[in-house]
Amino acid sequence: MPVYYFACKACTKTFLRVLPRKKSSVTCKECGSEDTTRAPQPPSSHVVETIDTGNMSRAIERLADAPQLFHERSKNNH
Repeated sequence: MPVYYFACKACTKTFLRVLPRKKSSVTCKECGSEDTTRAPQPPSSHVVETIDTGNMSRAIERLADAPQLFHERSKNNH
C-alpha cells in the first residue's frame, strides 16, 4: 500500500499514513480533526539492502522509516 502525507488544517501538523488507494479521509492523530488534506510528498530517503538466501542475492529498496510505518500500521489494525 502506498504512503501518503497529510496536513491537518486545524492544528497545522503534517503526518504520513499507509492507506489503500480508495480511502481518502483521514483523522489527525494530534487533535482528532477530520479536516485534513493530502500534502505534497517531501523528498524521501531510501535504503538499499541486500538479501542473500544462500541461492541468490538480491538488492531491495525500501523507505528508511519502513519499520516505524509497519509498527504504526499493525497497531491501527488491532
